[in-house]
Amino acid sequence: MIDISKAKIKLIASLRERKHRRELGLFAVEGTKSVLDTLPYFRLHMLTATAAWIDTHDASVPATGTTYRATASQFSQMSTLSTAPDVIAVYELPHMPVPSAPELRGNVTLLLD
Repeated sequence: MIDISKAKIKLIASLRERKHRRELGLFAVEGTKSVLDTLPYFRLHMLTATAAWIDTHDASVPATGTTYRATASQFSQMSTLSTAPDVIAVYELPHMPVPSAPELRGNVTLLLD
């Protein structure tokens, strides 16, 4: 576990804006329930958590990605929530291929973005 740097704090805070999420190909998920629910479904880029959270949930965190330790005041700088969480996961945006017109022809299709 590594202490989080100012550059990483700035990176996570920048993911509040759509422009930065698209440029970097990353998005952030905040809070214990949300992070634990999304860990199996997205590719983890990095995880930032308090030491207590890591001690409690260490078995749930995959070995991929880097884990950073942060303080409550650092979480308040990174978080979009009114009460800063104990964990923020940063995932890679999934790349979904857009089907071509011939693939869609003759089928009922619903595309969401």
